[in-house]
Amino acid sequence: MPKADAAPLHYPSSKPAFPELFKELAGDGKRWLDAEIALAKAEAGLRVRGYAAGLGVAFAALAVLLAATVVLAQAGVAALTPYVTGPAVAGLVVGIALLVIVVVLALVAKSLLINKTRPVGLVFRWLAGDESESGLK
Repeated sequence: MPKADAAPLHYPSSKPAFPELFKELAGDGKRWLDAEIALAKAEAGLRVRGYAAGLGVAFAALAVLLAATVVLAQAGVAALTPYVTGPAVAGLVVGIALLVIVVVLALVAKSLLINKTRPVGLVFRWLAGDESESGLK
């Protein structure tokens, strides 16, 4: 407890005044905003690259699916022809192998397109609706 006859507290003149503190706060806010924008740009670039890779794999799967459909259609026609049984069996085996490749490529594309990482920056956390780290608990 302070004594009743104690002298009032005086702050040394070396401490910054209110306008200087306000300028420092504004500068800190600007630096934070610049850092947050840079983080959002980096995160957006990472997500765009992931989506581009996923779309590339999906288009490759679509091309193989079209090829598999053509081969299976040709195999079906060849199977209906009673005189040619060897090429029909070969066509069915090739068509089924291509369909298996399409399924594998589709699963890879799905894993690339579905976001599994949590957003880091404030902008993407806000866009994702992730408020778990904010004070709104």
